Amino acid sequence: MSLPNGRTAHENDNASEVTARFSGTTKGIHGGRREAKLKRECDICIVGAGIVGMVAALLLRKQGILVHIYERQASVYPLPRAVALADDSIRLLLAAGLGVEVQRHVLKHHSQEDFIWRDKQQNPLVRLNMAQPGPTGLPNASLFSQPNLEAAIALYCEHAGVPIYRGWEFQDAVQEVDGRMTIFFTRYKTEKQICYNAGVQVHSNFLVAADGANSSVREHFGIDREDYGLRSDWLILDTLPSKTAGSDWPWSQICDPERPTTVIGGGGDRHRWEFMRLPHETTSELTSHKNVWASLAPYGLDETNCEIERAVVYTFRSLNARTYSTARNSVFLIGDSAHQMPPFIGQGLNSGIRDAGALAWRLIAHLRGCQSTDLLASYTVERRHHVEQMIKKAIELGQPICETDAGISEKMVRSNEEGL
Repeated sequence: MSLPNGRTAHENDNASEVTARFSGTTKGIHGGRREAKLKRECDICIVGAGIVGMVAALLLRKQGILVHIYERQASVYPLPRAVALADDSIRLLLAAGLGVEVQRHVLKHHSQEDFIWRDKQQNPLVRLNMAQPGPTGLPNASLFSQPNLEAAIALYCEHAGVPIYRGWEFQDAVQEVDGRMTIFFTRYKTEKQICYNAGVQVHSNFLVAADGANSSVREHFGIDREDYGLRSDWLILDTLPSKTAGSDWPWSQICDPERPTTVIGGGGDRHRWEFMRLPHETTSELTSHKNVWASLAPYGLDETNCEIERAVVYTFRSLNARTYSTARNSVFLIGDSAHQMPPFIGQGLNSGIRDAGALAWRLIAHLRGCQSTDLLASYTVERRHHVEQMIKKAIELGQPICETDAGISEKMVRSNEEGL
């Protein structure tokens, strides 16, 4: 492959002669410096095969860039997480070549329902029209099942020439004299897997971290995060109700100080229920068998008509990396590796997909010869500010939801009734 005036994976035909120099104090496979017998070359190495990492890879691959993805997990994570895609996120998925996948797993299931903010008495405070077309002509928000869409995108990556190397865990990286990155992965060991290759050494122009909130790449490079202060524990339930249970539950954000609650579709027949942990509750009390079914009982759900597909206590955070790039703009953060935000406006995954789009065109331009340092540096400038505004808006809208003092909650709801 050749790209005009850009560094490419094939400039160094003697890949086997490349010697890696790895930072850190950990020893190599044989007790010496980091070095692996298995070596690979690519233009861009992405760590993490979630939706954000794969969309970034596909946008790059469509322009002829050689991209490798390395993923710790042996298969697509099977449980629900994000449930809503914004119109501009769908547009980026379409630009990545995922038209069939979007139609089958997203647009086919989008609903005409409003998303309603309610007070404790279930009185509507504000309605958000999810089906109304946004600036792109697509629905403002479409619900989906993340495992289904993620699996479909992974299959498309194989078709599009984007290899996903699974079972590899990021271990180390260093920038070489020529500016390129040497990255080292080790086998993510499981009891069921016998490993015959202990490590792989990847030589790449750029390293992109899409490895989630607990990003090993971000930690390795010592990138700090700004904390905007919101932290609350929520019980997340993803359910598959039977037809006898019905499904006529208004999608709502309920400002109830006795139990802040969110009810929304989860793509297809799934539903998502979120219940905040109260100040006097322990996590064990919140997740007890009795409490889980008691929380669902007002909606007509019990053990006879509802399967709980996933139950987890998740801590909502408001974090933003202080920079989205390092190593002289050769290492970049996208998605949850760069930021975490409360879900009250449904912009976590969507912000990550925007990261992927904003970074992809810059890397393409650079590899095609537009090698201005300002171009790559502007990625942080553009995305960090926008993410910060999303985090602050989510916190603002989350305050009346999360308030557990009845008097304060009433005042907040009424004072924000017009501005929500």
